[in-house]
Amino acid sequence: MRHYLTLCLLAFCTLFLVSCVSRPKPPEVPIVIASATLEDLQKRAVKLQHNRQLRITEVWNRLTQANASFCGSSIKGSLGVGLGYSALYDKPFQKSYQEQFNIGATPQIIYLQPGGPADKAGLQIGDNIIGVDTSLLTSQKDENVELWVQDILLPTLNKKKQVTLTVKKQNGIRSQVVVKPESICRHPISLYAVNTISAAEVDNLRVYITTGMLRFLDNDDQLAWILGHELAHISLRSKGSTKQSEHMADYVGSYFTARAGYNPNEIIGFWQRWAAEDPPTIALEGYKTHPSIAVRIAKIKAANKEIADKQLLNKKLIPNLD
Repeated sequence: MRHYLTLCLLAFCTLFLVSCVSRPKPPEVPIVIASATLEDLQKRAVKLQHNRQLRITEVWNRLTQANASFCGSSIKGSLGVGLGYSALYDKPFQKSYQEQFNIGATPQIIYLQPGGPADKAGLQIGDNIIGVDTSLLTSQKDENVELWVQDILLPTLNKKKQVTLTVKKQNGIRSQVVVKPESICRHPISLYAVNTISAAEVDNLRVYITTGMLRFLDNDDQLAWILGHELAHISLRSKGSTKQSEHMADYVGSYFTARAGYNPNEIIGFWQRWAAEDPPTIALEGYKTHPSIAVRIAKIKAANKEIADKQLLNKKLIPNLD
């Protein structure tokens, strides 16, 4: 009985002490301050994603232009520009794009390839494209702009050897500019905002890369090789992933990287880092669908030496294919 009473007393004291402990009382935050914080975070996110998209656009444009001859009939016309307009972005972020980059409903040039068709024609970043040949953009509604870009502007560029663009400068002045599109591979690229370190081609049609992969890469030379590898899968018409198909894409991808003016040797550091982060990938037997990194690095170095030897002799950078 005494033991029972002792337990009851301890339980009562514990409850009493707990009830007497002061509870934390976080400060109240006015809704105005919370809203300001939300807008600041949105601006930071927009700036980061905008810069990432420009980076990918630059590298992908150079790769698909330099290697268009390997894409067979899967080519299209390109002005060497990247377009931004509000319909491309989620509604919560449209205001931030407008405030930071002056991107509104009308398609605006946000990327300009140096020496590309639009650059040679005198177009500038910030110019708005409001017409192509005889078709003028007359509506500023997001859904109408999206339809005009997808159904009229881009198909016209894809098929024509020369187009006349109606351009509106930031000062409001309009002009007509004749541009001759150049051929690039007809394969779009997408950026997925996930932490997974990944890049892949999908159905021999398009390529995606994740923000996790972008953070893992040290420079644009490595980015070019990763994307060149995926473009090689498409050009080789790879069916599924096998060790042989991966080695072939590595080989051709190194050529694609060099042909676009990037340094394929930089990718060695990427694979060394990957092996350090994931030691099982080092093993010589590798995995079922992917080769070991030890073998992979050796083969890539051999391919890069082959490329370097051709560059020294001023030979064309054409991969040796059966």
